[in-house]
Amino acid sequence: MTEEDIRRLQVMENGVLRKMLNAPSYAVVAGLRGEVGIGTMKSRLIRGRLQYVRRKKQGEDSMAARMMEEMIEHGGSSWMKKTVEYMKWLGIGVEEVGLSTGEQLKKRIAQKV
Repeated sequence: MTEEDIRRLQVMENGVLRKMLNAPSYAVVAGLRGEVGIGTMKSRLIRGRLQYVRRKKQGEDSMAARMMEEMIEHGGSSWMKKTVEYMKWLGIGVEEVGLSTGEQLKKRIAQKV
């Protein structure tokens, strides 16, 4: 997904939140998200990617963990390149992702987004 795709999805989601909560057009979107208990589209997408990397790093399959590290180091797919870009943006390395809990990652992303 491109940044433009994410932006368009967020705009649509904001509209749905307004309709769900019967909120006026001038209602603050952050308040609507808080009322429902969801983050931004971008934060959820980043969290999903990092949770996947974390599960592979923490899993019992050491071969999958090694492959994940190699893909991160050498580029790999466009999905992995974007994931590495998000990790750099957050200032977090693959080892730190592997040692983090889901809640720690969620907080780190929320501080940045």
